[in-house]
Amino acid sequence: MSAEHLESRRPGGNGGGAPADLIAQAIALLGAWDAERPGWLWYLREPLRLGRATVRYAGVDGVLLDMTRNAVPFVAPSSEEAARRMAPLVAGEPTVALADARYAEALVPGGAVYPYQLWVYEKSEPVRTAGCLRIRRLTRAHAPVILERYHLIDEQDVYDHLDCGWIYGGFDASGELVGFIGEHDEATMGMLEVFPAFRRRGFAGELEGALINRFRAEGRRAYCHVDPANTASQRLQRKLGLRQVPITQCWINPEPRDRR
Repeated sequence: MSAEHLESRRPGGNGGGAPADLIAQAIALLGAWDAERPGWLWYLREPLRLGRATVRYAGVDGVLLDMTRNAVPFVAPSSEEAARRMAPLVAGEPTVALADARYAEALVPGGAVYPYQLWVYEKSEPVRTAGCLRIRRLTRAHAPVILERYHLIDEQDVYDHLDCGWIYGGFDASGELVGFIGEHDEATMGMLEVFPAFRRRGFAGELEGALINRFRAEGRRAYCHVDPANTASQRLQRKLGLRQVPITQCWINPEPRDRR
């Protein structure tokens, strides 16, 4: 299938009235491919299910979604050759998320690739927590403390996340904020930070465990991306009962790699 043919099938986005059959096709394709390696496409399926993504393309070459809030494209090609054919659809995008890092060079030639592990919680029972923190959604009033300690999204993104209700704080018995955790557009857990004075008390597990349980109670999937070099986070995921999916996902920037 040619790139021109792919481009001709690009809809306006389901948020603006894309055909329902295209949305159904995307869900069916993602579900069939995910069955081969359970969990690896949750971060495309879940935002689509939650209404956080629009369908730009769904077909034999793969699926391409755009996150509704920030328009970042999320791509799941069916093969390396399919990734090459889909490349024109994401040309010029400042950031692209890719479900299988093996296809990064085919999709965005010469781009800077930032690989991540995918960890998923699949157990039927909730995570056991000590209940030593009171967890509640944070508001714009907490933006300064978040901006001081978390630097992987910009200031406007922090305010947007707060307005969406996506950031939760953990408060100890005295009512002091000890850390926070959040979720991103693709419904991944992230932004986990415990303030230095409160570390080594198990609060990271309390925060993430509480968010996993909240997701489960809402009928949602719980999953997260972890930097391959972050061994402390990997230990935490194992302790909480998450499984590492045997595939590397990634973010791609078209500019030459400048390690963060």
